[in-house]
Amino acid sequence: MRQGSPGGRASRQQTLLGNFTRWEPVSGERASQLARAGRTPSELGRMRFEGGAACGGGAVRRATLYFECGEQDALLEVTEPETCVYEAWMSTPLACSLALLREKVATLEEASAAASLEFRPSDELRALLAAPE
Repeated sequence: MRQGSPGGRASRQQTLLGNFTRWEPVSGERASQLARAGRTPSELGRMRFEGGAACGGGAVRRATLYFECGEQDALLEVTEPETCVYEAWMSTPLACSLALLREKVATLEEASAAASLEFRPSDELRALLAAPE
């Protein structure tokens, strides 16, 4: 997948997976399924791409792009859970809620303590973590 952006196109290996159609929330049931698989979708929701290149049997390709909290923008994974149906995951700082950010910092603190390493968040990060929700 090269790009997924509002009004953009989602492609993989020069095959059109779909054109952006809408943002939508991740349902509670789907979020639970993803959590069991070790994924934490962002509260931002997900992007849907439809009307991609033709696929066997008259079907057309379609894709869903999920977001998760991460330090930088990066395409993490593209899978094909069903024929001609694609799921992609992107990390981005924009997907981090304050609660999730606090959780990630706590994990870093624990890991660094266990490894006898010093972990010193910046003043800006400490101020952000101290802010009310």
